[in-house]
Amino acid sequence: MVFFYTLGEKATKRGFKVYMGRDKWENEELLQHGWPEDVWFHVDNLSSAHVYLRMPNDGCTWDNLPPAVINQCCQIVKNNSIEGCKRAEVAVIYTPFLNLHKDPHTMQAGAVAYHDRKKVKRVMVQKNRQLTKTLEKTKSADTAVDHVKLRKIRDDAEIKLKKKFYKAEMQRKKALEKQNKEEAYNKSYDRLFEDDDDTGSSSNNKKAGVNIFGGDDEEDDEEDDNFDMDDLADLL
Repeated sequence: MVFFYTLGEKATKRGFKVYMGRDKWENEELLQHGWPEDVWFHVDNLSSAHVYLRMPNDGCTWDNLPPAVINQCCQIVKNNSIEGCKRAEVAVIYTPFLNLHKDPHTMQAGAVAYHDRKKVKRVMVQKNRQLTKTLEKTKSADTAVDHVKLRKIRDDAEIKLKKKFYKAEMQRKKALEKQNKEEAYNKSYDRLFEDDDDTGSSSNNKKAGVNIFGGDDEEDDEEDDNFDMDDLADLL
């Protein structure tokens, strides 16, 4: 079960979403199924909720978040800290989800560490009662979420997008290679000594749809569809 918050109008239209674990046991589940682009917020050195910011698919990254979005997430996490909500000011830390480290054998429920401390940002947050009140009004009831299903949908969509990009890139490279071969052929010194019959034969081959530079187009298209995922990783 998680709680969802609705941020300000601009952030919401852009696609930012905020969710929060109900308790430390729910936080453990969130640590297993967060998305790579999520950003995690927590009050520094105090017990608090784990607040996650889900990013829009517009190129925004954790280190160039709009200040207003950071402030709203910080107000939420501050208000959901038993000790932090009482203080006029607290420090809040945030980091990419992938930077979170969890060893279930040595760490208590809800506790986390970091792979790279340099990727953790720390900001001082002053209590803003009006903003906190506005945000708390948007808080959802306990919501059951199938984290595994949502992560699979997200990962499948990413794979399809990468396949589409890969295929387009291969087609671009193929067209460029063909163009380069044609230009090299047209500039070739040996071509000047080809007789008319050979030239005619080449022209006929082109008219018949034969690729004189090797392989027919349909076979090449089939090969494009059978790409190797290792190639995809190298490309991206």
